[in-house]
Amino acid sequence: MGLLSLDIQRPAFSQSDDSSLKYHRLLDRAMARDSSLTLADYENLYRNYVKHPGYKPGHQKARLAELDSALTKRKFSEAANIGEALFKEAPFMLGVALTMYTCYSELGQYSKARSYQRHFQNLLTVICNTGDGSSASEALFLLYQEDEPYLLDYLSLSPKERKVVDGRFAVYTLESPNERGLKKIFFDIENPLSYYVVKE
Repeated sequence: MGLLSLDIQRPAFSQSDDSSLKYHRLLDRAMARDSSLTLADYENLYRNYVKHPGYKPGHQKARLAELDSALTKRKFSEAANIGEALFKEAPFMLGVALTMYTCYSELGQYSKARSYQRHFQNLLTVICNTGDGSSASEALFLLYQEDEPYLLDYLSLSPKERKVVDGRFAVYTLESPNERGLKKIFFDIENPLSYYVVKE
């Protein structure tokens, strides 16, 4: 599939727009990790979240550091509380979903763990369907730069160097050979990068 081209400067849905109402209903279901959501629902949610007022990439850095600290100390209850707050801020961040799966698994709350696992897997599928990462035209679209390591790990790729190209793409030079046969992988991070420019 080709590159997704999304622009955070597009106007947000108006309150009277039926598509907005439908989107917000889907978002409420995603926040509740509704198991009946389809992959098409997730694709809609992920692609259009850039227009949602809650999309604020980079605002999660302090809490992500707190989350990492709690996990390192194996304080899973504390980490779960931090993660739940982060999930409300960034429901489509891969790292948060994966961490919540880990926390609730360790706490023996397997129903919650499975709901986050399913959420994580759906997000991975949607992202991987945006391209194969082999070039700019096949770049994998990401809402958050912080999710780059999770995609690299999922794809079993070891990075040597990262560069931002054309103010839009995170390009990793990879250890080779690798099972994907790639020398480089491209992530489209135009939206999180543009967010900082717009806000400045």
